Amino acid sequence: MLLGKADLENLELSQKQFTSSIVRSQKQMEGRHFGIRKHLFDYDSVINKQRQTVYRKRDEILESEHDEILRQKFVERMRGDILGNIGGIVQKQVLEAQSLEQPINEFLTLMNKEFALSLTDAQLQKFAALSYHDLAPQFAEFITQQLSEKLASVDPEQLYKVFKDVYLYHIDTLWIKHLDEMEELRDKVGLVGYAQLDPLVIYKSEAFTKFQNLLYRLKYDVTAYIASLDFSLAQAQA
Repeated sequence: MLLGKADLENLELSQKQFTSSIVRSQKQMEGRHFGIRKHLFDYDSVINKQRQTVYRKRDEILESEHDEILRQKFVERMRGDILGNIGGIVQKQVLEAQSLEQPINEFLTLMNKEFALSLTDAQLQKFAALSYHDLAPQFAEFITQQLSEKLASVDPEQLYKVFKDVYLYHIDTLWIKHLDEMEELRDKVGLVGYAQLDPLVIYKSEAFTKFQNLLYRLKYDVTAYIASLDFSLAQAQA
């Protein structure tokens, strides 16, 4: 059966419409794929910035292993950081204890154990008699003084080994845990799109908070661990 002129024109029009539809669908698909790739890149950029910060800290330590001057600088920086951390740590722990309405005796008992302070009964009673407001600066000063005396009694070479091992262990442990949390976060924020929110904005905000928590946890764990060490025993075994 031969097609008439009108049929041919309609067929040609249909083919053009079909071709246009394919082109349009292909562009939409390419656009979606580009959007997915861009979002993956944006997500990875957040992690990469955090990774650079963490690995820069690790690299500084590893580079010091073969350079005596760098080792000395590392020890002095770590000593200053650890002693300087005490005030902020005590203040934060005090605020958390207050928010939980934790009795001061319980707070002191926990801090005594965490930092191996060996508080006497008289010292416990003295600090327990203070309000949380007055406790924070006085208790921080007490811990700083104790830790400063402990670190001053240790040979610099031994301090280097301890600082290096403790810092690398905690930063690696916390970083691995952080990566797992970030993977869970990426999966979670994918659902907020249904609530007409931008997943990337939520991801960046929560990623920042999580990374700040990691840095604080690193500061706390390293400081508490160093404070709890019995250096006199380690020196006797050396």
